[in-house]
Parts: sequence; C-alpha cells; structure tokens
Amino acid sequence: SMEVVSASHGVLGPLLGKLTGLLAGECARLKGVRREFRSLRSELTCMHGAVEKYTMMQDPDVQVKKWMSLVRELTYDIEDVIDKFIHQLGTDGHQHQGGFKEFFRKTARRLKTLGSRRGIASQTNDLKICLKEVKELKSSYKLDDIPYQHSSVDPRLSALFVEEAHLVGIDGPRDDLASWMLKDENSLTKHRKVLSIVGFGGLGKTTLAREVYRKIQGHFHCVAFVSVSQKPNVKKIMKDLISQMPCKKDFTEGIDSWDDMKCIAKLKELLQDKRYLIVIDDIWSISAWDTIKYAFLENDLSSKIIATTRNVDVARSCCQGGNGRMYEMQALSDLDSKRLFFKRIFGSHDCCPDVLKQISNTILRKCGGLPLAIISISSLLANRPVVKDEWERVRRSIGSALDKN
Repeated sequence: SMEVVSASHGVLGPLLGKLTGLLAGECARLKGVRREFRSLRSELTCMHGAVEKYTMMQDPDVQVKKWMSLVRELTYDIEDVIDKFIHQLGTDGHQHQGGFKEFFRKTARRLKTLGSRRGIASQTNDLKICLKEVKELKSSYKLDDIPYQHSSVDPRLSALFVEEAHLVGIDGPRDDLASWMLKDENSLTKHRKVLSIVGFGGLGKTTLAREVYRKIQGHFHCVAFVSVSQKPNVKKIMKDLISQMPCKKDFTEGIDSWDDMKCIAKLKELLQDKRYLIVIDDIWSISAWDTIKYAFLENDLSSKIIATTRNVDVARSCCQGGNGRMYEMQALSDLDSKRLFFKRIFGSHDCCPDVLKQISNTILRKCGGLPLAIISISSLLANRPVVKDEWERVRRSIGSALDKN
C-alpha cells in the first residue's frame, strides 16, 4: 500500500512512464531528440525523488508547497509538449495496445520532414529551460536543508498533486456551491458566509474547495488558502495567511517575535476593511477552529470562508450561526470512477482492452469511489505493462489496504 500511496505523488509518475516508452521505441533512432528526452528523463527522475521526500513531511512549510506547485505546473507543460510530439508523429493516442514499436515503425516515414523534427528539438529545448528554472528554484528555496521527519504520508500532499489531474464529477457541486456563495452579493445585508465541506480522507474535499475558490476568487479584495495540520500551530497558520495578503512592507516588521495573540490581531487588522475569501483546509478539531476563528471578523462586506474537515461535529461548529452551509462529500459514481481510472491509464476513458475489463471492475470496487484511491492505483498501473498479470498483482496488493481503512 505504500507503493500505491507513493504513486499518487501523482503527475510525475505517468510522465516518466511516457518518456521511458518513447525512449524504448523507434524514437531512440532520432538522434537529437533521443538526447533531449534522455536528459529530460534524468532531470525529472531526480525531481521526482525530491517530491517523494517532501511528500513524506508531516507539515510542509509554505516554501515547500510553493516549489511543489511549480513542479506540478511544469509537469503539465512538459506533458503537453510530449503529447504534441506524439501527435506530430501522427498517432491518435490509441496506439498503446500495438506497443510503441509498431506505432513508430508506421510513422518513421513522416519524420523525414526536417520541419517537424526541428519543431520537436525546439520544444524540448524549451523544456530544458523550464527544468533549469525549477532546479534553480530548488536551490534558491534551500529545500535541501529542510529537516523533515518521516511520517505517514500526508494525504493532503498527494491531493495537491492529483487535484487538477482529471477532475471528474466535480463540476456539479462546484457550480452549485459557488453560486450559493455569491448569491447575496447584491442584497442589503452583507453578512459573512461559511461553507464547510466534510467527508473522510481521499474523497476530494480539498479539490472541491480549491475549485470553488478558483471560480469565485475574482469577487474579493483578498484571498488566501491555508492548510491546518493535526497539531495546529496558530502562529504558523496566521503567518501563512498574512503572507498571502497584500500589505505594506513595514506591516510585518518583527513578525518572528509575535506571539499567537499578536498574529491573530494583525491578521484581523488586515482583514477589517476588506471583502475576503479564505480557505482553511483540513481542520481536525473544534478547538483548532475556535482558536483561529477570531481572526476572521464579521465586517459586513460579504466575506466568505470555506473550511474542509473529516469530522461532522467540526463541520457543524464551523458553519454555526445563520449563514453557514455544510456540504457532505459523496463518493464517485461507478461511471465517474471508471472514467477517472481509464483516463489516467489510457489517456481516454473508453479504451480499456476487453481482457482487462473484469479485473478493472474488481480493482474499482476496492477503491469504493474514492478519487485518491483511484488516482493512486491508476498512476501505479499507468507505469506498468498493460498485461493481465501485472494488473492481477496490483489487485492482490491492494486487497487489505482498503478493507482495513
């Protein structure tokens, strides 16, 4: 099950798989391109290592998170370029079954045109520049010096990596909650609203919160997104929020010497005349909420808070007072589960080989509609040969992991 979890450091895994596939195919004969892809793969591999290390951190700080989200964005860019490359070779994405060899043999002729080859070389060049930037970012962020305790993998970090991957079945709830949040924009009373999203780990609470946040953030003077850990550190949460707010330089002078009360007072001061939107992700206890809620004052400017939690009592206490709403996360439907699963593995949600249909149904049943489980396991499968024995092995290894928890 550790293997399953580590696969969910999400978007880098499948990308490395794709590169390895390309290098194994006839692409290896294209001299300039092969070199580019090989160096790209080695860069990404060591980045993947760093990502795995940070994913083991119990409470990553703002810098780590920032670096990781940059890595994630970069990964999407790279994947685009590689997909474009595969497309230039003239495939329609369904070629995986015949294997890369077959597909490159058919398309080698098209590569005689220097134009497309030159295009590819310049694309991979862009990627090398991006990679260089991320490496420099890593050293300027001094991430290597951060002490980190190995602990159970924090599922929120995995969620960071999978959230944009393929959002399935989220549009409905997102649009519904977004319009509820903005519903009273023009009314006379401009009370603050609190939305709490509740459900157990891996259901996609953070993803939904982030999507609602993205959709409505243009309506606010200031916005912020902060994660609370199991042992909340009030000072850290407040500093994290303040760092995301627009404020004059001297406002944060001496911030390192502030105690909890001062941090709360300072945040309050920043928020008092602003319409704000704040997401507080993963609150574990009512007392944690009670401590930090005093910073989020009611200033009658239609401010909004979105809280996510695994605990119904916490969710209730967050949205107490007439203006709250509690939204309970649902597991994905069978259809959405299938879509998500196959899109991760085959790049399209309707091209599973017949020989794997039955076993994929068994695997999906074990995932129980949990997006995090589906994404983790499909990422694992995306990096393996598409053969029944491999899938059997994965199916056996996940049996107990999900039954117990």
